Amino acid sequence: LHDALPISGSDGSDGIKILASIEDHDSDPKWATRNVFGSSGDSSTVLIEGTINLAENDAVNSGVGVMVKNDEISWEPFYVTIEKLGQRTAIISPSELGLRISPSNGNLAPRGGANNACDESRPYSDRWEIKISKTSSNYAKKDYDACLDGSINDLCLVVRTEMDFWIWKISM
Repeated sequence: LHDALPISGSDGSDGIKILASIEDHDSDPKWATRNVFGSSGDSSTVLIEGTINLAENDAVNSGVGVMVKNDEISWEPFYVTIEKLGQRTAIISPSELGLRISPSNGNLAPRGGANNACDESRPYSDRWEIKISKTSSNYAKKDYDACLDGSINDLCLVVRTEMDFWIWKISM
């Protein structure tokens, strides 16, 4: 979508001048898939928040949650992906791995939270729990390795906002 004003060209023809371009809301913004591992893909310099253990039986039923918190003073949309640690273009569909992420995107309120004009008893939070769970306990290590063309030990959960990102290793 564009905001446009009609203009008259110097030759007397009518034209349109683009004032602003609005991102297509059907696609993710470019920063939602930006490289977080550096130009060399070296994961040794990236802060890993911790490890998500999906080897436990509870990972099928209730899943494992991680918390993200907005430190910015503005609303921050976030996007969640599963990636191979240290590889720039290795975003993997959770369903290919028999995993579910909830939510896979959303909005974090500004630092400190925000009032909800519609329901004051339910203010907007600057934190969000991201849950990752297995859709089945029947996935075997060989299934993961075949899907990943390598080791399941290199999987990580990445949560990005426009200004920040968080990374957790995934243990299967």
